[in-house]
Amino acid sequence: MARQGGGIMLHRYCSQFLAYCQLADFSARSIQTLTIILNELANFLKIQRIRSVKRVRYRHLIDFTADFNAPLIHVTKSRVRTLRQFYHFLTLQRIIPENIATGLPYPKKRKNGATVSHTRGILHRRTSISF
Repeated sequence: MARQGGGIMLHRYCSQFLAYCQLADFSARSIQTLTIILNELANFLKIQRIRSVKRVRYRHLIDFTADFNAPLIHVTKSRVRTLRQFYHFLTLQRIIPENIATGLPYPKKRKNGATVSHTRGILHRRTSISF
């Protein structure tokens, strides 16, 4: 039996979230995308040895959205959107006290068409300022 918040608990929370999305009449494709991203999140957290959603920090979400498996810009955007929705669900269910994904920024495009990892820039500024 898993401890509260462990890997099995994350799977249960993801299943509950996906069931909620189906009840809210999300399209089949949206459900499929959410499932893929939540599975990637579970793999990322397993690699990071984070066993509880309560131990996930904003920096982990930044690392996942911007760097895990070198995502393309559309994948990064989907990850941000999914995490915002998933963490909102977790707060509504009172599993976590606040939605730490709310502030996740979407990546921006430069005028020349190149992408800028805005999430990476924020993280870099924060870590370079800290002592």
